[in-house]
This record gives sequence, C-alpha cells and structure tokens, in this order.
Amino acid sequence: MNARTLAPLALLLAAGCGADNFASIQFFQICFPPAPDTTSGNCIYPAKCENSLLGRPIVDVPLAFTLELPIQLNNQLPNNADTSGGTGRLNTNDAHVEKYTMTYSVPGVALPGSVSLTNDTVPAAGATVVLVEVLPNTTMTQLSAVAPAAVTTIVAEVVASGRYDNGNTFETGPYRIALDICSGCLGFPVTNICTGTTTLKGACPGSAVVGGAVVSLPINASCQ
Repeated sequence: MNARTLAPLALLLAAGCGADNFASIQFFQICFPPAPDTTSGNCIYPAKCENSLLGRPIVDVPLAFTLELPIQLNNQLPNNADTSGGTGRLNTNDAHVEKYTMTYSVPGVALPGSVSLTNDTVPAAGATVVLVEVLPNTTMTQLSAVAPAAVTTIVAEVVASGRYDNGNTFETGPYRIALDICSGCLGFPVTNICTGTTTLKGACPGSAVVGGAVVSLPINASCQ
C-alpha cells in the first residue's frame, strides 16, 4: 500500500451509510486525554471530555502495541424513575456497553475487523468517557506489514452494543474515526517531553508510550 493507491477519504467516510441508531446511546466526541494523576500517575477519565481532540490521531504501527482513544458516549434516554412516590418505579434506562465492534477501511488491503469486550456504564440522561481499543494488537500487527513510511489516512468504524437495565438490547450507529498511520514517523523518546531533571510520571492514554518512546498521539504526560 502506498499513497498512490489511496481512495479519497470522503469516499471511505461515506461508505456503509444506512438506517443507523443515533437516538439513544451515541458516540459524541473523541477527547483529548486528561493529564495523569499527579500522585499515582494513573489516567482518570471524567464523565465528559474536558477538551475535544482536534485533528486526527496518529500511530507508528510497527512500534505501537495498541491504540486506545478516550471517547465520550451519551445516553439520550431520560431517567424514567418515578420520583413522585406513586408507583415506586426504578430507573431502567441506564445502559451497559458489553462490546465494541470495529471494522476498517484500508485502501488496497482487506483488513479483518475486531471485537473488544467491555463493561462500560452510561447513565440515563448522562455521559461516560470510555477508553476504546481502536486498534488492538492483532490489527496493529496486520497493519505493520503494509504501513508506508509516509503518513497515510485510514478509517476505523466502531459500533457499541449492550443492554439497558430493563433487559432491552441496543446497538449504536457507526462512529467513524479517521486515523493517520505510518512506519517510522514517531518513536521519539519521552525525554523529549520531560526535560532537565524531570522524569515521566505517567501518560494518558497508556498505549501512547512503549519502551520509553512515544508511539502514538494524542498524549498527555506528567513530568516530575
């Protein structure tokens, strides 16, 4: 695969249009990762994006293990609990995502999809930031065999499915993510981020750093 074989990105984004469900559980936006906790170095994701991601994520596929992205999911169904004290009805519109199903559009390459099992809860009339494994390790390995040195754009499409508290199932409409991939365009040491006497305390998402090198962007790092 090289740049000359790529179809226009607009054609990829238009593929697969149909009667999609965007009215209940909705992929809302990709978040710019929050800063790691200053004490533990762990990534703590809020219920909603503190900042939106501008531009496309980029990953150096031979160096990366996975690509994870924080994405805000909205539950547009109301809390249907009876708060008047009449029926005593409990809220049954909280949603529980059980899996993310990924498909990929890579011009000139038949790349199989992937499934990531999860247990993410999206409260009724609320939101949750979930960490989606957009490119799992198996897919990353497959891409490594075809990724060009020059930055190339592909499209990943994710669908979330699961159950509400009332037992009804849901499946979201597809959420399309344009990604830049390359071979050898990143891989710079974390010392380029943490300079002087500081060292890396933590990075969000964790998949952005492998072996002391930054292998994907976006990244939000803490240096101490």
